Amino acid sequence: MTHPLERLRYHVSGAIERGEAEAITEIKPPFDSVTFIMEYEGGVLEEDQIVEGFQALIDSGLVWRLQGHYGRTAVALIEAGLCSRG
Repeated sequence: MTHPLERLRYHVSGAIERGEAEAITEIKPPFDSVTFIMEYEGGVLEEDQIVEGFQALIDSGLVWRLQGHYGRTAVALIEAGLCSRG
């Protein structure tokens, strides 16, 4: 008898080959708020990375619990239409 995971792998592979499903080719790692804050404060991020990071902080609610600069920056990004309130 075949192991259940092997049977699942067989069926998923067949579905992908038949065009019934898509393979997951890129899995985005979870957001690391500590690394983001360190890189943001270190001035090493590009503008799009800053916007993406602030959106993740907004989505998690963490931005409102950090020092005031982060909340003010989040509000400015939201008002500029670069981030959403989440």
